[in-house]
Amino acid sequence: MTRLPDGIYLPRKNRFHWSDYITYKQSPRVYFERFFEGRDNLNTKAIQFGSHLMEVMEFDPKNELVADILRHPHIEYDLECMLGGIIPIETHPDSIDIDNTLGIYEYKTALEHRAWNSRMVYKQKQITFYQMCVRELKGDWNPEENYIVEVPTERISSKEINGVMWQDAGDVKYQEIWRKRIDGGYAPVILHRRVITELELDTLQEDVIATALEVSDHYKKYLENQLDQIN
Repeated sequence: MTRLPDGIYLPRKNRFHWSDYITYKQSPRVYFERFFEGRDNLNTKAIQFGSHLMEVMEFDPKNELVADILRHPHIEYDLECMLGGIIPIETHPDSIDIDNTLGIYEYKTALEHRAWNSRMVYKQKQITFYQMCVRELKGDWNPEENYIVEVPTERISSKEINGVMWQDAGDVKYQEIWRKRIDGGYAPVILHRRVITELELDTLQEDVIATALEVSDHYKKYLENQLDQIN
């Protein structure tokens, strides 16, 4: 672990990510377990499919699974900045036009009963986090051309994906999440525009810096305690 000049200590190679911010805000205890103690094992069927979707987007863009999904020139772009000159940020927008419009697409899978609505879109701050970093890096940001791209999904048996014949045990563990099919093709994606104001960026930046500093204080104490136990 490298000590930054200003004494910031962060558990993930001294970088602060969107997942750091949102996990800590939701539950400091879960954050400590995942990132201090290394129990970062969150891996649901939906997460697995989302990861597969991004891999296909990047390496096989003409694949039927993703061919109709809007994208910008860069997929999972490495966006790094020093937020406020204090906090080292590393984050990865799903799809971004970092060279021209600065617009962002963020892909979200959703089962029918968990479909996105306007309230969920308004509360979602992930794209705001990305645009906050874009502003820090480029001195500008795009308040308008940002979209959550909802990819409708459904539960299907594994054998429908890869031909494996599972014994019928009536157990959901033999199910997968996959892109929803209708009329012989895939259900169309749904675009949810996410308008971002300068006040929202300023408010989030202030809170991200405060949260990262709080995490840093906790992590320093955690490391000191670990050192005491070794000695």
